[in-house]
Amino acid sequence: ARRGDSSTASVLEGGLAAAYAVRDSEDLAAVSVPDEREVRLARIPADFTTSGWRVFVIAPGGATIAVITSELEPPVPDRRLTRGMIHGRLGFVQADGTGPVRWVDSLEVYLPPVFESWQMRWSPDGRRLLFAGRRPTAADTATNLLVADARSLAVRAAVPHEWTAVETSASEDPAGGQLQVGFKAFWQADGSLAVFARKDGGPGGWWLAGGDSLPRPLATPEGADVVLPTAATGRILAAGPDGIVLLSEPGRRPDTLFAGDRGQWRILWPETEAAKIDPHGAFIAARDSLGLQSLVEIRLDSGRVETHVLGRLPAEYRIADYDPGTRRVIVSRRNRVVGALRGGTVRPLLEINREMESIPAPARVLVDYRGGDGDSLHAVTILPLGYRKGERYPVVVWVYAGNMYTSAGDVGMDPTASNAGNLFPLLSAGYVLLYPSIPLPHMGAGATDMREAISNGVLPAVDRLTELGIADPHRVAVMGHSFGGYTVLSLITSTSRFRTAIALAGPADHVLDYGSLRPWDRYRPDAYLAMANQKMAEAGQDRLGAPPSLDLWRYLKNSPAYYLDRVTTPLLLIHGDQDHVPIEGAEEVFTGLHRLGKRVRFVRYFGEGHVIDSPANIRDMWGRIFAWLAETMPPG
Repeated sequence: ARRGDSSTASVLEGGLAAAYAVRDSEDLAAVSVPDEREVRLARIPADFTTSGWRVFVIAPGGATIAVITSELEPPVPDRRLTRGMIHGRLGFVQADGTGPVRWVDSLEVYLPPVFESWQMRWSPDGRRLLFAGRRPTAADTATNLLVADARSLAVRAAVPHEWTAVETSASEDPAGGQLQVGFKAFWQADGSLAVFARKDGGPGGWWLAGGDSLPRPLATPEGADVVLPTAATGRILAAGPDGIVLLSEPGRRPDTLFAGDRGQWRILWPETEAAKIDPHGAFIAARDSLGLQSLVEIRLDSGRVETHVLGRLPAEYRIADYDPGTRRVIVSRRNRVVGALRGGTVRPLLEINREMESIPAPARVLVDYRGGDGDSLHAVTILPLGYRKGERYPVVVWVYAGNMYTSAGDVGMDPTASNAGNLFPLLSAGYVLLYPSIPLPHMGAGATDMREAISNGVLPAVDRLTELGIADPHRVAVMGHSFGGYTVLSLITSTSRFRTAIALAGPADHVLDYGSLRPWDRYRPDAYLAMANQKMAEAGQDRLGAPPSLDLWRYLKNSPAYYLDRVTTPLLLIHGDQDHVPIEGAEEVFTGLHRLGKRVRFVRYFGEGHVIDSPANIRDMWGRIFAWLAETMPPG
C-alpha cells in the first residue's frame, strides 16, 4: 500500500435486505474424551457477524439437543429499530447423530437483548422445550413464553394470550414497555408449569398452568423476595417475611417450614439465577439478626422436605459454595478471606490482601431529596475516611442518567478492586462521593430534552448535601463514564453549578454516534449489519426513537456538542481510541471548547476501548484525575 502497487479499498454494500440472509455454517459434533472419538451430529447455520451466537441445551436423558442459532433482523424503513433486532431459528438434533436437524419452520424465535441458555428449559420427560419468543407477525413487545414439542414440532403459548409471562426484575424499556431479559417459569414434576405472569396488565403473581387449562393463582406470601422450583416435590419454595413456606395447589394453605416472626427470610444459596432454575435439590435460607445470618439447609432431593440448621454466619460474609453431601459451607469476606463454616464458626482457609484490613469501610448515608420536578428521590452519599461531622468537604458527584437508588447498599466500594472505575482513591483523598438518582422520561414528547431531565435529578441532590452541612458548595465536581460521561456533558451545557468536570468515554454528538461503526467491525464486510449504535440511539439509552433524518431536532437538542458556548466549567475529557463510543465526539467537544477559549484538557489512550484496561494506563489516568482536581478545584 505504501508503494502504491495495490489498492486498500474495502466495500460495504447497503440497502440490500439480502445481506442479512447470508449465513455461514458450523459442524455440531460430540466428542468422546477417553478415546478421542468424534461424531458429527449436524450442520448448523450460523450468523457470521460479531453479534452472532449459538445456544445448545441437552434434554433430560440426553437423547435430544435443542439449538437456537441467531440471525440479524433487517431494518424496516418506516419502523423504529428495537434493541434486539435478532431472530433465532429453533431446531432439534438427535444426540446419536442420526437424521438431520429438524427445524421448527413455522416459528422465528425472537431473542431478548440479554439471552442465556438457562432461559431454554426442557420438561422433565425431555419432550417439550420452554423458551421466550414471539411469532414473526407479533409486535415488537409481544415476547411471551412458548412451548415447542420436539417430536411433532408444534408450538403453543405456555399460558393463554391474556396472560403474559414476565421477569420480576425486568429492566424498563425507554419506549414504555418491558425489556424481556428473562422470565420465571418452572416445569413441575407432573409436567405442568409454574409461571410468574400477569393477566391483562394487572399485578404479577404466580400461576399454575397445565395443558390447555386456564392458569390458577398461587397464594404467594406478600413480600417474598425469592421463589424457587422444587421439582422433587412438585411444589414451590418461597422465602419472605412470613418465613420459609412451600406453596402447593391453589386454595391450599402453604406449609410453613420456618416462621418469619423475627425477620425476613431469603434464599442465600445458590446465588445465581441459572443455578436456582436448575436446582441441585438443596438450598440455604438465611435470616438476619444482630449482625448474624442464621442459616438453614432445605433438602428436596429425596422426594420429601428435610431441614437442617447450619449455624450463624457473620453478616459481612457471603456463601461462596456449598457441598450438600458433607454440608460444608465455603464462605468469603469481601475478596480477602475464604473460610469454612463449621459448628457456627468460621475457620479461615485462605487470606490474601491482609494489609487491606487496616482500611476501614467507608460510611454510607442514604439522602432523601426532592427532584426538580417534585419527585421524591434518594441519593447515596459515601463519606471519606476520617470524616468529621460538622466539617464541609469537597464533593465528587458520580452521575449516570437513569440510575435510581433506594438503599445505601446499592453502591459497592472495595479498595482492592483493580478496575479503572474503582472510586475508593477519591475517598482516601478526602472527597465525599455523591450518587444521585436521575429518573429519565419514557420515549415520546417528554423525552425531547434529556438535558433538562438530568439536571432535575442531580442539582437538587447537590443542594440537599449542602443543606446537611456535608458539601462545600464551592468545591463540587461532576464525573461520569459512558452514558455517565454523556450525563456530565449534558450538565455542564445546562448549568454552571460545578467547579470542575471529568467525562470519561462519553457520547457527545448523537448524529455522529448514529452513523459510526464499531472499531472492531469497521473493516469487516458485515460491519454495518449489527447496527449497534443505531439501535442504542433509537431504542436504547438515548431514547431518540427514530433516525436523525426523520427527527433531526431531537438529535441536536439532546447532543451536548451543539451547546458548547454555554460551558463555563473546566472539563477533563478521557477517551480510548478503540472505544465503540466514537473518539471523534470527544475531539469535537475539545476542539469546540478550545476554539471558544474555554478550559479543557483531552487525554487520549491509544489502543484502549470503552473502559481503560491497561494497569499502566489506569495508574496514569488516576494521576491525571487527581492533578486536574487539585488544579481546577483547589482548597480555599
